[in-house]
Amino acid sequence: MILALLAAQPAPIIVTGQPLEETEAQVVLTAEDAETLSSGRVEELLARAPNLSSFRRADARSVHPTSQGLTLRGLGGNSASRVALTIDGVPQADPFGGWINFASMDPVAIDRLAIRYGADTQPGAVAGSIAIDTISRTPRTIRVAYGGDDRWDISNSGHLEIGDGYLQSSSGFLESDGFIPVVEADRGPADRAARTEQRVSRWRFVYPVAGVEAQLGAAWFTDKRDRGFDGSDNRAEGLDVSLRLVERNGPLPFELTGWWQDRQFETRFAALDEDRATTRIVLDQYDVPATGLGVEGKVDLGAARLGAGWRKNEGTVAERFFFIDSDPTRERRAGGETRIASLFGEADAGPASLSLRVDRWDISNGFRAIEQLTDGASLEDASFADRDGTQWSGRLSIAERVDDVTFSVTASRGWRLPTLNELYRPFRVGADATAANEALEPETSIGVDLGARYESDALFASATIFWQRLDDAIANVPLDTGPGLFPGVGFVSGAGTYAQRRNLDAIESQGIELAAGWQDDDFDITLLYGFADATVSASGDAAAFDGNQPAQSPRHSGSLTGGWSGGDTRLQLTARLDGTRYDDLANLEKLDAAVSFDAYARTPLHEKLALELRAENVTDAEILTGFASDGSRERARGRTFWVGLKFTP
Repeated sequence: MILALLAAQPAPIIVTGQPLEETEAQVVLTAEDAETLSSGRVEELLARAPNLSSFRRADARSVHPTSQGLTLRGLGGNSASRVALTIDGVPQADPFGGWINFASMDPVAIDRLAIRYGADTQPGAVAGSIAIDTISRTPRTIRVAYGGDDRWDISNSGHLEIGDGYLQSSSGFLESDGFIPVVEADRGPADRAARTEQRVSRWRFVYPVAGVEAQLGAAWFTDKRDRGFDGSDNRAEGLDVSLRLVERNGPLPFELTGWWQDRQFETRFAALDEDRATTRIVLDQYDVPATGLGVEGKVDLGAARLGAGWRKNEGTVAERFFFIDSDPTRERRAGGETRIASLFGEADAGPASLSLRVDRWDISNGFRAIEQLTDGASLEDASFADRDGTQWSGRLSIAERVDDVTFSVTASRGWRLPTLNELYRPFRVGADATAANEALEPETSIGVDLGARYESDALFASATIFWQRLDDAIANVPLDTGPGLFPGVGFVSGAGTYAQRRNLDAIESQGIELAAGWQDDDFDITLLYGFADATVSASGDAAAFDGNQPAQSPRHSGSLTGGWSGGDTRLQLTARLDGTRYDDLANLEKLDAAVSFDAYARTPLHEKLALELRAENVTDAEILTGFASDGSRERARGRTFWVGLKFTP
């Protein structure tokens, strides 16, 4: 039937490179926003949004990749993302660990970034979702910038018309000697600048085939960085291949997206002595391959859409540990597979819209094995029982416009499956050790939003009051202190803490998101602010943390951006608020609030050439991102000035 419909479509068609329908969202950032970032990093773009945070404040130039999980509305920090992020319909969470490698996303490729708050109807979206659409048919543009600490940031984008379609490309290169992450007063001889070298390339070939728009995509990245001392190096590589078919104008409009992802990751962890003078390797995670693949499609029946999907993640980890005189004595391997099969539907009826999704999940082939390298003796050889279950997600919204104000109410439910990393891989950070937990249950989330939005030609303003509850929230729960032998991790010294990944009873959050903006021919200003009052509900072994604020979850966040444009000239200043948060579930390690300022300026030098000046953290504010196991403070970013050229041949 579908083949017959395809054959009946008129040709040629006008290709756009866009999805079947644009994602509706509370916050939308555009290519113009992405172009004026002082750091050139996509994390800076996300940091402007209210109530959106990553597990660490630092960006992909210095923070460990496994610390880059996103969350919304204070629903708890975790290496795994509680926000479902997609690029052109392709999920971006790491298939093994659930973190998001932002080094794979050059802002030059972003056309539209839509942030949807509250649980959403796709796997993993317990806090919300972010949909990124990439650029289409852009003119060739080359940008080169040089910054302090011997930093180079180079990117280019452009397209080539091919018949009735086009080939769009973008690429980026970043190299930096970096800044020293540890606060100056806490540094030792071993502390140095955190080095970075990152490359990313993204291609899309869009062409009409039998009346259907075919969007063939490929993206590749490599990311090498360390955390500012020897033995903290890591390397990630990734390749994504996708195909999206979009039919807009025929009798049965539809969208079908398939993807395949390959990830390779390796990292080393080192411990420093009390004076931070020397380092010694404590873990060599030398091979972490992971693969993700899936397909999802829907048909448009007018007032309703129906769809189905299937996705699979598989991954393993191989790591050497228990080092003696620089030599590892044990090796651990762990991993497994997860699958999700889905049916979903959407419907519109007057002011109401409803989305429902049913997901059948299974976890299989889980294992963990440890052997002694000296004689090959097995210390653990565990195979974990397969599990499966069914979850549902839904989102009901009702919106009514009265004069220039739109009032809305939304109720939502979402869920997230534990990652393979959370289920099967224990880990150590300094003297602390955290055990995995193969019995973790899926997280579920429910919430209610009440909103109002005013819009006129030059002004907009909106406010959303929300309540959201995350049940069975997965957290690293401290259970004991060393010295001693503990299940799943072995020996923990007297300086360390033993923890395990556990399902907390819940995390409950309520608060508000505010947005306002004004623009005339020359000036513009945008305010984004969020307040999220989140607390932990815990019992049993975690009862000591009941009533605490979730780790790495600020109560206040947002940004204020003002700018002036005159022709091709642009001047812009952004103030960012990083609210107070805690680095631990016990709320003992407080990270103070910080306000930082970023600046951007562009002025034409020639018809095709412009000068760009950028300044990150102009006042060199101390923005703490966490505490090392020895108590030393780590900062997110320092002050950096950039000078660059933008060339449009």
